[in-house]
Amino acid sequence: LLQQKRCSFYRNGFNCYKRGGWACPCYAVLGEHRFHHAALGAHRCQAVTPSDLATGLLALDADTHSSGPSLRRREVSIGSLYRGPGEPALAVGELLTAVTVPAEARRRRSAFEKLAKYAGDFAVCSAAVSLNIDDSGIIRDARVALGAVAPVPYRATRTEQQLRGRHLNDTAHLDQAAEAWARDAHPLTDNAWKIDAACGLIRRALHRLGNQ
Repeated sequence: LLQQKRCSFYRNGFNCYKRGGWACPCYAVLGEHRFHHAALGAHRCQAVTPSDLATGLLALDADTHSSGPSLRRREVSIGSLYRGPGEPALAVGELLTAVTVPAEARRRRSAFEKLAKYAGDFAVCSAAVSLNIDDSGIIRDARVALGAVAPVPYRATRTEQQLRGRHLNDTAHLDQAAEAWARDAHPLTDNAWKIDAACGLIRRALHRLGNQ
């Protein structure tokens, strides 16, 4: 959950915005940004949070628990754990000690899909889908989280809204819902492909759940 960002400029010591401060550029804007940089929601730094686990836990409404030097205990949602690309919202000396997933989320049907450059690699795009489905196959509630497309794990709320009330076998409407979040995207020149990839991963996850 607390891994450093995968940006090659940052990891190779470039004096970029994150290393050198506000007067320094984000080299990824005009440089290599195809895989480990944001396609929406980024500002001065285009890197993304690399954790697959965070993406899945966001779809499960998880909470994180931490403890600081004074033994002060704190609980925040997984969606509030990050304040920027690869940066946890933890104080100096504060340790992440536990993660809890609510019982309601554990009762939902869930699936995770990931695209990586090679087996075992960090995601260049991922999707986690968690659905509350009634006995007739109607989606009563939905959580859809995307990884490696934004500075922090991203809730695709437009997609969630369009999934609610649809039948799990209504393929046409599910495919439309999978693309609904994309209207908020603003990719860089060479990573627009991530939008199509993320939509495809959502569709794949939905179809998996429909076949369970």
